Amino acid sequence: MTQSGADDKSLLASRNRAVVEARRAERKAARLAEQLRSRDERLTARKKPKQPKQPLPVIEVPRLPETEELRARPRMRHWVILVSFVFLVLLPCALWNWYLQTRAADEYVSHASFTVRNNDPLASTDLLSQLVSPTTAEASDSTILYSYILSQEMVEKVSRELDLRKMWNRPEGDWLYTLGDDTSVEALQSYWHSMVNLTYEQNQGIIGLDVRAFTPQDARAIALSILHYSDLLVNRLSEAAQEDAVRYARNDLNDARERLDALRERIRKFRIDNRLIAPEIEATQQFALLTTLQQMQTNEILNRAQLLDTTRQNDPRLATADRRIAAIGEQIAKERTRLGSAETTDDRDLAALLYRWEELRTDLEFSGKAYLNAQASYLLARSEARRQTRYLATHIQPTMPETPTYPQRVILGLLVSFLILVGWLVSVFVYYNVRDRR
Repeated sequence: MTQSGADDKSLLASRNRAVVEARRAERKAARLAEQLRSRDERLTARKKPKQPKQPLPVIEVPRLPETEELRARPRMRHWVILVSFVFLVLLPCALWNWYLQTRAADEYVSHASFTVRNNDPLASTDLLSQLVSPTTAEASDSTILYSYILSQEMVEKVSRELDLRKMWNRPEGDWLYTLGDDTSVEALQSYWHSMVNLTYEQNQGIIGLDVRAFTPQDARAIALSILHYSDLLVNRLSEAAQEDAVRYARNDLNDARERLDALRERIRKFRIDNRLIAPEIEATQQFALLTTLQQMQTNEILNRAQLLDTTRQNDPRLATADRRIAAIGEQIAKERTRLGSAETTDDRDLAALLYRWEELRTDLEFSGKAYLNAQASYLLARSEARRQTRYLATHIQPTMPETPTYPQRVILGLLVSFLILVGWLVSVFVYYNVRDRR
């Protein structure tokens, strides 16, 4: 087979060369004849007597091969390629277009558009921050919702409500575009990704939803169910955030109340242990008593001096005055000791008690203010929790389609046919390339 093919190829090449040489000889003979004729005309014009023309030289031209000899004869490989074109290109393209036109079920698309809004008054509204970073918390919530719609949890919830396996297996005979007999949740989720299409505008946080089904009612019902469970998710996220805020504020309030109660208990114990209701009042009275004793001592000293000027040294009144002065001095010393001094380290003297009392009162005042602030924060958190800070804003409600959109039969038919034809042509070129290299 290889030797005969090589002989045919060499014979064809020799015939082609012979044809080329014959044509070249014809052109050369024509140019020579033209040159001779022009030369004779010039000679005749110079000479008046007319002379008979010389016959042109005869040039032998080789015989051209017959057309039948140059015509290529079909061989076995040509018939194989033709048969492969019929069975590998024409027949698959015909079957594919027949399936699209007769078996492929119509698919209807329900469209909806929504986003997650946040009406929290504490959210950032700074224009500069929006220009620098246009992505807001709404976009983050929309990103969470986008992932949730494509998750297995959403597929299971919608399937329990609407029986997706039955909806997506309604057409009988269309085995390509329906769900099929595999009822596992993984297969259902994979088919969900092909029937539920999402578009997401990141800057605005807007989600576009396209749901495909084999009836308009099923497409709209699935879209409504997706919106319902998406709204539940947004509400759950909002409630969780509000509960966190209220819980933190409640914990702060409880801590502040516990600190305040502990300080009040310390103050109560301090008063009981020291038998004092108001140490600052006690200190004021003690200072007043000390001042009175000092005045009495001064008066007694003055009286004794006056008495000493008018009487003798052994006068009994002087001894009495000295005893009164000494008694008043001892009382003054006792009162000063009770107030406290640098030499004494008793924790029960009035100065130490005043220091401890001022410390307790300062802590009590600080704890009271902290408790009031915690209570105000708790009330504010409760008021914020009473209203929904996040909500699902639906811009376009799920539509009721009237005309089937998929499958796109003309586009799919031409595209698949073109790919089949390209694949067949590549295979033929590869075959001839390998054959010529042998």
